Amino acid sequence: ESVHTEAMKRFSTSFAAEESERNNCIEDIRFAQVPGSQWEDTAASTRKNRPRYEINKVALPINQIIGEQRQNRIGIKVRGTGAKATKDLADTFSGLIRNIENNSRFKDVKDIAFKEMVNGGFGAWAVATEFNSDDGFEQDIKLQCIRSAASSVYYDPSAVEENKQDASWFIVTQDMDRE
Repeated sequence: ESVHTEAMKRFSTSFAAEESERNNCIEDIRFAQVPGSQWEDTAASTRKNRPRYEINKVALPINQIIGEQRQNRIGIKVRGTGAKATKDLADTFSGLIRNIENNSRFKDVKDIAFKEMVNGGFGAWAVATEFNSDDGFEQDIKLQCIRSAASSVYYDPSAVEENKQDASWFIVTQDMDRE
């Protein structure tokens, strides 16, 4: 119970610190990507039987940025820099990282996080481990997609780094059946 109480306290702190920013993010994504969302509800309801035109000038530049990212993907480069960090060791680590990325379909994971980040300002993915089905004791590293990061990823509000790497805790919420 103490873990749950602490988690709820941290969640409340994080939620309160960024509630308006997260709401703006969700509104921005809706405005840019959902047809008909550029009309406010009151304006749309007063014009029920009259034409409502929408010329989305926001989605095109966003899609161009996303397209450029997909054509010029960033990657991880491992280099040996010391006596024990040889080129062979760096190549081994590079191979392991490529294997993890391929097994996780990391291109798709990165694309989804980048799209959410460009549209609204929040994007995230997670590093997780799963037990190997062949051997019950070995674990595989997986890179997982976190959809709707603006409404599912909460972090220590005292973090100051742009990518929140200095946060002392994160909470990732997930919808599930009550059962």
